[in-house]
Amino acid sequence: FFSGVAMEWFISCGAENDFTHNVKGVCERNADNGFAFTVFPCEKDGKFLLDMDASSELWSDRVVVRVDNSLVDLNPENEKFLVEQLSWALHLNVAAFVIPLNSINCANLASISTPFMQSATSIAAWVQLKSSTTEGDSIENPWHVWDRFRKLSPPCTSLGIVLELCADICSEDQQDRWMGEPIKCVVVSTNIFLVNKKGYPVLSRAHQKFVKRLLKLKVQFILQKSSEDVGLKPYLRYMNHFVSSASVKTVYEKMTTGYEDYIEIPLQPLMDHLESRTYETFEADPVKYDMYEKAILAALKDREGQKLSLMVVGAGRGPLVKRALKAIEEAHADVTVYALEKNPGAVKVLNYLKETEWKERVTVYSGDMRTFDCGEKIDIVVSELLGSWGDNELSPECLDGTERFMKPLSSISIPCKYTSYVAPVCAHKVHTELKQHSTSKKNVQTPYVCLLRNFFRIGDIEPLFEFNHAPNAPIETEKEKNNTRTKALKFTASMDSTMHGFIGYFDSDLYKDVAISIHPDTHSPDMFSWFPMYIPLEDPVSLRKGETIEATFWRKSSGHKVWYEWCVVAPTTTMIHNLGGKHSFVGL
Repeated sequence: FFSGVAMEWFISCGAENDFTHNVKGVCERNADNGFAFTVFPCEKDGKFLLDMDASSELWSDRVVVRVDNSLVDLNPENEKFLVEQLSWALHLNVAAFVIPLNSINCANLASISTPFMQSATSIAAWVQLKSSTTEGDSIENPWHVWDRFRKLSPPCTSLGIVLELCADICSEDQQDRWMGEPIKCVVVSTNIFLVNKKGYPVLSRAHQKFVKRLLKLKVQFILQKSSEDVGLKPYLRYMNHFVSSASVKTVYEKMTTGYEDYIEIPLQPLMDHLESRTYETFEADPVKYDMYEKAILAALKDREGQKLSLMVVGAGRGPLVKRALKAIEEAHADVTVYALEKNPGAVKVLNYLKETEWKERVTVYSGDMRTFDCGEKIDIVVSELLGSWGDNELSPECLDGTERFMKPLSSISIPCKYTSYVAPVCAHKVHTELKQHSTSKKNVQTPYVCLLRNFFRIGDIEPLFEFNHAPNAPIETEKEKNNTRTKALKFTASMDSTMHGFIGYFDSDLYKDVAISIHPDTHSPDMFSWFPMYIPLEDPVSLRKGETIEATFWRKSSGHKVWYEWCVVAPTTTMIHNLGGKHSFVGL
């Protein structure tokens, strides 16, 4: 919320304020000074926050109330007082309420507050924690307190964290772990600022680095006075300046804005005919097609002087055909070009391009590459059938069919190899969304395409399944073809953490040293055609630093579908997810 208040280069920032009955006046004054909202105590000396001149819109847009839980877990007599405050916050329909979360003994607090969090569908429910303490990573560390609280509470998408920055910044490992949690707001006290040579407040470089990371979670801020004689305006001015300078986006970030942590069902390219707008999205990525063109050119140069045939299978609306023609022109090669596509709508576009642009340079065929017979053997087969997990859009099954018209031991497939990868993650946000909106087990037993931003990778990325269509590789017979796979993997937990599932990547060798990748270590710069996969676990798994995570993955197939199964076997054992492809499969 408050997103309408914050401009592109200005943060959505609130001002901490003392208790008052002049709520409207304080909010208006803070708004004039550039603050998007104001934080008030819910109660003081038995009096509750109230201003009859404040409109309902002001309460719901610009007021956050801070609730006093007074260690309710250690003093049950305070339960009634906490209930009164939460009831009053809901009655006012404020933008958010904040509950301090200070102790690992939070079961009673969770029992009392969770029903209010679940019923407050239009109100954000925040719990406030310090970013670090002197306790190290012990049970009283703020993250462990949070982890206990969230496990006591049913999944709730309105629940978020207010993280209070401390003067002593937490370690980078702890920062990494916080990036997997639902941080909605960051409290910055004026006493953690330094003063520069010109007398202006600035954050230390360590704090700047952490805040810059938190900006990727689209957090809001609360500025908090350390004393009454401190004005907040210079601090807000600095924060706005810092955010504007830290918010310069890369090409990749510009092209993927709005997709962060957005869950999508993977495409079914064999079962479904893709729409024109889907093709348009794919075609907007120049990096992918630059690499394909480079790979085609390299293949043509390796066959210099030969008369060749090239077929683009799954040609869509023709982007790879266009790049093939450019490569052929640059190589001055003698190549017969074919375009094969099964989608009737896309075939119409290909025929239009042939009539208006390509003329006799391209022959267009309508058909399914798995059964199509062009009547001749092809030298170079080019396809873009890869999914976010490499093989999840059935590239192996499709390219098996093209072997009938490829020359044994000499034909080139572009791509020639692709490998999937996987790693365990903490991803509270997307997992909670799946669990809260789930009416069946399907939601948490389905792999998704998701540009995870609010996540923590718990262990190293490990290779999973590999498929090879390299030139000169022996072509399998129908009996030998087998695209099923199984693999057991081990990971080491880098921190005490909660695992919600796995993140999946892929890379692919197009031809020789020309490759494309969404693996974080080798990601093709500015390529945005594919987002990672998120493979959820139905129930989160608690981990201790140094524990070995053992998981098994399967790629299975039957006569009409392909599906994945997965499970964890250590340090605890989960059920096998998506057994038999019951909840999720890709149709053949």
